[in-house]
Amino acid sequence: MSATTTYYLIRIVHGLMFGLMAAVSAVYRVDVVGLNPLQLVLTGTVLEVAYFSAEIPTGVVADAYSRKLSLIIGYLMIGVGFIVEGLVPTFGAVLLSQVIWGIGATFLSGAETAWLADEIGEQEITGVLLRAGQIGSFVGILGILLAMGIGALISLAAGFIISGIGMMVLGLLLIPLMRETRFTPAASTERNTWGKLSDTFRAGLASVRASRILMLVMLVELFIGLSDEGLQRLSEPHLLENFTFPSVGDLEPIVWLGGINIVALLLNILFVGVVRRRIKEEDAPAILRHFRTFMSLSLLAIVWFAFANGIVMGVAAYISLQVIRGISFPLYDAWLTQQIEPKVRATVLSMWGQINAFGQIIGGPAIGFLATVLTFRLGYGLIAVLLLPVVLIIGRILQLSHTSKD
Repeated sequence: MSATTTYYLIRIVHGLMFGLMAAVSAVYRVDVVGLNPLQLVLTGTVLEVAYFSAEIPTGVVADAYSRKLSLIIGYLMIGVGFIVEGLVPTFGAVLLSQVIWGIGATFLSGAETAWLADEIGEQEITGVLLRAGQIGSFVGILGILLAMGIGALISLAAGFIISGIGMMVLGLLLIPLMRETRFTPAASTERNTWGKLSDTFRAGLASVRASRILMLVMLVELFIGLSDEGLQRLSEPHLLENFTFPSVGDLEPIVWLGGINIVALLLNILFVGVVRRRIKEEDAPAILRHFRTFMSLSLLAIVWFAFANGIVMGVAAYISLQVIRGISFPLYDAWLTQQIEPKVRATVLSMWGQINAFGQIIGGPAIGFLATVLTFRLGYGLIAVLLLPVVLIIGRILQLSHTSKD
């Protein structure tokens, strides 16, 4: 299989299985496990602590050994994490699953995008990432439909178990299907020494220090992380707790959430297609300007969702936020990938992942505490405050980019 086809296959299976898991997770954790807002965010904090602890070593390994091997290990571990959470509906088991999932995710972080850029070239990657985002949204719809059926007919826990098995199958499929033709690993005499790993990490750090733009990206990742944990963990519980769904037959909450998320994904597919046609893949400043615009819109959507009154306004704000985020981050990933030297790309991307995880470790509990002790709405409103510096820093990066060209 070509690298592009393999990447699309990864996005299809990953999107389907993750969509299935994500569709049942909020209702499962609130209704079955019985978690409050602070506990919901703490599950994410544990995930990020695991991610933070393992991110640099696994990213360096992807550069020094094999990005293919890194992806295989990552998907196998994520699958195990999903299965653990579905088998034992307790807070402790949820935390354990987050540790396994978090470590597995570090094997994917950086390695997947770096592998794709190596195989197809930097100039092609923006279009592939945006198209993959559309594919992920489409199969995510199928995952939600599957979750609605499994949750209503079998159990919410079964959604976790099935999605975990699917992730593990994906990891095994990559063994014969994934090619790695443009990556040169370390010499066999160096593969088992910490010196090689340390050299690769220092090269990545030196690449960052040499660029004012990449130094500012560190702050972007930090503030995205500070806001992101609360945004991910509390959006659906906010809908469940603070808005009353209409009484239509005996529809379960998972059916309502599933239908809402399907609408959001369909709109995401539509608007990503519009953005992809308008952006020239080689024009890095234009990509970054679009990202800043969508991040500004996301701030407005977060405030709207936090303080919306009535189910119609709440759902409209939630859908708007999901669509905007679905467009924003493929643009950011594509721009960032172009800024990093290929030989240390996975390592530097992993460094950003670690900074993002650190932000989530700090910001998530603060948001969850406010949402639990005061109100859900105030806790959610804090997310917008933490995300505002991202827009300002991106503006400064654009200024530096313009100055360097002059």
